[in-house]
Amino acid sequence: MAEFVTYLPCISMVGKRKKKKISLSWNYYCNYHKNYKGKIKEHFMELYEDFMPDFPINNITQITYTLYTVDHRQCDVANVCGLVDKFFCDSMIKCGIIKDDSFKYIPKILYEYGGIAKERAVKVTISYT
Repeated sequence: MAEFVTYLPCISMVGKRKKKKISLSWNYYCNYHKNYKGKIKEHFMELYEDFMPDFPINNITQITYTLYTVDHRQCDVANVCGLVDKFFCDSMIKCGIIKDDSFKYIPKILYEYGGIAKERAVKVTISYT
């Protein structure tokens, strides 16, 4: 079994004239206007394209998302990792890494907490055969 590992940012600056700090979390994302949601998704998908493997992956057995935070405050891991998962999988489809993000192509997805780090990020581990 082989693995591909990358670290994805989950905070970015979005906006044309006035940059706004966006933290990826379903809690925040659900409250944005639908036009702004589209821009956020587009921005993160473009950002995540830089972290993609440079080869197609056919037999994914599992994707693990590990959240690293900058402090000891409690957070809902699924709120962050779920949104990162959505944007990352859509980016993999767009880049031609995978055909689809259904259970047929990605049978197992795990979210876990990794601890404290210098920057808030999500470690993505793609296991494949």
